[in-house]
Amino acid sequence: LLLSVAALVAAGLSPNIVTLLGAMLIVGLMDVVVQVLVAWVAILATPQKRGQAVGTLTSGIVSGILLSRFISGAIADIAGWRAVYLTA
Repeated sequence: LLLSVAALVAAGLSPNIVTLLGAMLIVGLMDVVVQVLVAWVAILATPQKRGQAVGTLTSGIVSGILLSRFISGAIADIAGWRAVYLTA
């Protein structure tokens, strides 16, 4: 998680395209954490609650993805593309 935060800050402050692409590569590699979290929740939940737990988590992930598109677009319009990465 800290590596993802550092990569987002590096993307927001990147002075050139090479630094930006490197930072975005790290962000992309760290995004696997969300998928691992789904499996972890499935393991931790009791068999009776497993479907509900995974469904709730997946709903939150999808809602976050959909809302982040809208919010990041608004931030980019107001403060520029760098602000999107710095506020993420």
